[in-house]
Amino acid sequence: FYLDGLKYSFQMGNLVSRRIRESVDEIARCYSKDEYTEEQITSVLLDAWTLVDVCFRVRDLVQQTPGLSSKLPGLQIFLRGTKSVYQLRNYVQHFRSGIPKIPNLSNPLWGSLSWTPTNDKTTCFTIFSGNLVGGVSANTLTLDTHNSQFTAETKLLADGIEIDLNSISEQLKKVTTCISEW
Repeated sequence: FYLDGLKYSFQMGNLVSRRIRESVDEIARCYSKDEYTEEQITSVLLDAWTLVDVCFRVRDLVQQTPGLSSKLPGLQIFLRGTKSVYQLRNYVQHFRSGIPKIPNLSNPLWGSLSWTPTNDKTTCFTIFSGNLVGGVSANTLTLDTHNSQFTAETKLLADGIEIDLNSISEQLKKVTTCISEW
């Protein structure tokens, strides 16, 4: 069951990563014509959080799979590289008890999603989920002015925790290879 869980989790991760890229590019194309929809925004936020959940499940499965040593270098790199996923998933999992404790200065409840479109790496878009009320803020992508490019392609930020979704996708691909070789 562990290997089946991993197999389908990896496939889900690949699928949702592709959908995120396609969705953000579509939103960027529609933005210039003011034709993007709330459904597109909701869909890409759903997919971003799905990637977080899939990665969280893979983290659990690789640590519980009988005979799979957590000391394998590929697994150690994966677990260290996805630690923020664990924190983000716990944040969203505990909304019920966490919402009343959210400080006045915070990020939107479901976070913000920032990206550069595939066809224009000089532009950055940010989805700010929720209302712009006092004290609620969100970072966007960081611009490396020395190299004139953004430091990431797609990032999700919530509860002060920022994750690079492309990096998470790459981490999942690398751990897939590690487990295949095992």
